[in-house]
Amino acid sequence: MADLVLDERDRWLIAALQYDGRATPERVAAVLDLPPRLVGRRLRALLRDGTVRVTAVAPRDPADWISLLRVKVLRGTVEAIAAALARRPDVPFVDISSTGDEVSAIAVSREGARGRVLFDRVAAANAVTQVTAQTVLRVYAQAHQWRLPLAGGPDLGALAPAVPAASLVPVPEDETEWK
Repeated sequence: MADLVLDERDRWLIAALQYDGRATPERVAAVLDLPPRLVGRRLRALLRDGTVRVTAVAPRDPADWISLLRVKVLRGTVEAIAAALARRPDVPFVDISSTGDEVSAIAVSREGARGRVLFDRVAAANAVTQVTAQTVLRVYAQAHQWRLPLAGGPDLGALAPAVPAASLVPVPEDETEWK
């Protein structure tokens, strides 16, 4: 997908999914003033080839401590360290730097634990040369709140699901829902 260039229609479809990832092709088509069959076909193609992936974001618990990690590693080991971090349930985000010798990650922990186990395990890995952690004091916007900036065109706010002001999406009770 490195050479993929999306046309304007596909960018609008992606922006529509950012407002409501569960919107039906018919609903998206009505807002974008496109034929429903075209919208359905393009969305299926974008999802099938991996260009677009719809995921659920659990509400963030205000009691959680969030830390930004920078993990410098020996060359050739970055993918193994990134994969190990990505497997952890307390690490919702991992990114490999373009230099190939650094991993950035977000770690979430409870106030008492502060992720000592995570930091100790990462620092103890033979391939790790340095770990830097900064505590996030305030979260202004989370990834699911970002929107693809598109000028002009339809108002995609019509797709945004109505969420009660007092609460976010209810926390799933079922382990399958969490996965």
